[in-house]
Amino acid sequence: MRDGVSVRGRVGALAEFRTSRWVVPCGALIAFAPIVLVCALQAPMYPMSPDEQMQALYASGRYLASGPNWLMPYSLAPISVPLSLLYRLLPQLPWYPLMLLILIGASWSISLIQVMRSRMNDPLCLSLVTIFLACDVISTMYLTFTIVSFLTVSAGLMLLVGRSAFARDPRVHASDVVGLVLIVLGYALRPESGQVAFVLFSPFALWVLAANRNVASISRMLAAVLGVALCVGVGQAAYRSTPGWETYPDYLAAGRRSLDYPDLPVEEVRAIAPELSEEDVALLHEWMFIDEDVFGIDFFSRYGEAREHISLDNARDALGAKTTYALIGLTAAMAACAWALTGDIGRRDGVCLLAFGVVLMLLVSCVLLILRARVRVHVVMPLAFCAMMSLVMCAHAPVASSIGVHARVSERGGSRGGRGMALPIAALLFSVVACGGFWAVVVRPLRAQAAAPTVAAVADYVEENPDQLVVFARTQTLLYPSYDAFSFERWSYPENVLQVGGWMSHTAPWRDFLERHDLSLGSTFADLADRDDVVTVVADGKVDVIRAYLEGQTGRGAEVEVLEDLGPGLIDTSSRIVVCRFESV
Repeated sequence: MRDGVSVRGRVGALAEFRTSRWVVPCGALIAFAPIVLVCALQAPMYPMSPDEQMQALYASGRYLASGPNWLMPYSLAPISVPLSLLYRLLPQLPWYPLMLLILIGASWSISLIQVMRSRMNDPLCLSLVTIFLACDVISTMYLTFTIVSFLTVSAGLMLLVGRSAFARDPRVHASDVVGLVLIVLGYALRPESGQVAFVLFSPFALWVLAANRNVASISRMLAAVLGVALCVGVGQAAYRSTPGWETYPDYLAAGRRSLDYPDLPVEEVRAIAPELSEEDVALLHEWMFIDEDVFGIDFFSRYGEAREHISLDNARDALGAKTTYALIGLTAAMAACAWALTGDIGRRDGVCLLAFGVVLMLLVSCVLLILRARVRVHVVMPLAFCAMMSLVMCAHAPVASSIGVHARVSERGGSRGGRGMALPIAALLFSVVACGGFWAVVVRPLRAQAAAPTVAAVADYVEENPDQLVVFARTQTLLYPSYDAFSFERWSYPENVLQVGGWMSHTAPWRDFLERHDLSLGSTFADLADRDDVVTVVADGKVDVIRAYLEGQTGRGAEVEVLEDLGPGLIDTSSRIVVCRFESV
């Protein structure tokens, strides 16, 4: 008996293997093998540029050539501190991508082990193993900390759910400790992702309270919650006690409430913040809000509180995206999976309600994403992954008239083989097509950007003009396409480059950089216009936005001198990337 669930009674070689001690090492080997193979054939790329690169740069102390740093912009201290320490001890190793890949491997190892130890029949087990391996490959090719956070928290919850929901074991096992560690690490990696993973596993908490209420099970649930609370507390304390980072948590939270949604019309923004001009709002919508005197915490707090976050207008925007329909399709697929799974293990004792409770939580999450217009590939995929991981744990429920201290374990073993090999073969074909299609549609275009002539022209310009301060105005993604996750670790951040766009202006490296270059935090853009040694790399369509903003802020005219045309943009090839100098007159 494992996790309170008997796995006896299966027949055949696979059934015998599923009851053996070899499940754990084989599950780990099967999960890590595709990761090693993908990295050997073609190192993964960071798809979420520049956020992924920012994470790696902060962890390694390379951002703005700032030197060693203990904090990261999107991950809390339980991740950033040990990662930064590893970079200090062995800086020659690519710790950030290694961490992501190790967590991916650990998460899918646990998932595969739980599938093989479950009560589902052998054909269904083989099918899910195949699909999980495809998910393993996809999450490696599309390497982003958002997906890894989802997976890590979900894997940790899988280790706790078996004993909490379906057993009354008062002992503390090694898997309980590993589960708690994974939950804390995954949550620290990206708290927003961890919250959603908890939502998808929440039906198991209700199950414990309704059907398996005991001190040991409730203690495991409380330990998970307390672990997350401690993680958040340590993370917030680290930010607020580190010089240069004290205001970052408030700035990030207020900013996300303001801008993580579709842009409001200019007149609505000015109704909330009448001190802003049309030119200010235009710059805000271009995510170039680096001037603290204009776009400070007070402004973002008022803006975030006043604007709508969930609305039908957002839903209409979301329905224009292909990923929304992919999300709807995946939700339907998870409902079908729940139906097949409960049909296999038997729709009784409320397990059917438990499985469809997971689907309901997935549906609620999907509706909220659509109403917030936050449907993105890096959110849609892990939602489906986590839902599958949660559904697998439903197959660990024992056959019993009551789940609890007198529960009878299953002697049936769930090895009905009526479907034969048709289902695993279909799952294999689907997995191959899914991996190939994902590579062709999503991954290959990322790699194609590396050959764009504009990327080489940008790198050459920065290298050939070390005496200039080169400001990238929402064009910093041009710095990164040449590098995969591993080669990026060898890239040295140019000391003459400042990236505009995002929340970095309330971090210590940003403020140190401004101090080194005699720039002010309150009016950085205006300072740039008064310097002959400053140039801006910007899309030609955004030049007038910056010029108009400078004129409004300084009360003087602003002239623009285009110094060089670097080539077409990567996404919008009709635009041109230019190097220009702004000068107040």
